[in-house]
Amino acid sequence: MRITDNNYKELDLYAGIYRTDKGSKYHGYTKAYAQHLGPYRYEVKKLLEMGLGDINSLNMEGESLYMWEAFFPYATIIGIDNDPKKLYPESSDNRIFTHCRDQTEDLSDLGMSDVIIDDASHIKDNTLISFQNLFEQVNPGGFYIIEDVVAPAFWPKWASVS
Repeated sequence: MRITDNNYKELDLYAGIYRTDKGSKYHGYTKAYAQHLGPYRYEVKKLLEMGLGDINSLNMEGESLYMWEAFFPYATIIGIDNDPKKLYPESSDNRIFTHCRDQTEDLSDLGMSDVIIDDASHIKDNTLISFQNLFEQVNPGGFYIIEDVVAPAFWPKWASVS
């Protein structure tokens, strides 16, 4: 589909501009994002992303929020992270908001979303808690995406928090 090709090029360009690790230079997630989310880019009204980066990541300060803001021109972009140093001031057009919250909290007060992305701790137990708490917060026809699912046998520390 041509639209997907154009969406991929544009989203991947934004990933490079805003230095996220989601682009083709690193994880390469922009291709899948463009394929699945691209056809809805003008319909998405709200996106929630959990996890705004870490000191070992290219995406140290949550630059993906700016990528999403550019790609979804009519969406409010909500970012959460449990580290207050990763929070941003509101964007100039008041479409990006960040909150210091833990992914395992009840986040239902943030309301319904068209897209929810879990790029937070990558710890199995936390990921399951987030999914159980938030799946019902996805609007009908929306997307719940979990990034960087890692087999606990490969990285045991990501198996659980206990």
